Amino acid sequence: LSEEGAAALLRLRVMLCIPQNTVEAAHSDICGSLFGKVVMEAIASGVDGFDAEIRKSVRKAAHGLQLTREIAMSIASKAVRKMFITYIKRARGAEDSKESAKELKKMI
Repeated sequence: LSEEGAAALLRLRVMLCIPQNTVEAAHSDICGSLFGKVVMEAIASGVDGFDAEIRKSVRKAAHGLQLTREIAMSIASKAVRKMFITYIKRARGAEDSKESAKELKKMI
């Protein structure tokens, strides 16, 4: 979205009396899934793969989608929680304690 487009949307929002929190919620819903995918890919790269380049790509995605820091952190925390829950479910569903420990080790 260009600067002119953002200014036009702001004028339209003011004319229609749409509150800023409604705009932020809609923006979060629309862009949240895209940013969530970027975060999930970054987490999936593992401890060794999560380097400065991956971190930079996550920040670039947040900036490109024009997400505020708070919204980006909220989306990222939801993605991290979702991944942790998946690992915990796998660990609990493992047949023996050795497999359970392997799943927990993957999480760490």
